[in-house]
Amino acid sequence: MSLIPNLFSRAALGVVLAGSTLFVVCVAAAAIGWSTGEAVSVPFVFDVRVAEENGVPAVSFVPHFTGMLVVGLLITALSMSTYLMRARPTANA
Repeated sequence: MSLIPNLFSRAALGVVLAGSTLFVVCVAAAAIGWSTGEAVSVPFVFDVRVAEENGVPAVSFVPHFTGMLVVGLLITALSMSTYLMRARPTANA
């Protein structure tokens, strides 16, 4: 198969992987914040604050979209580089 279509598919996989990773980290931070009652921060990505409004616990998210974009690009680049490392022919083969 050609290298370019494989890189595009690996980039798409990296974007999906980055989105799902950010979602899982966001849910985990919300769970930690809710269970401890304290604010939780993933630096440069988002902040989670737990408060009480009208006697009901409330969770608020403050996203930092630039940090999320950087994390997404790093995960995508890592996914593409692992493909390139595996696709490179070796001298022994």
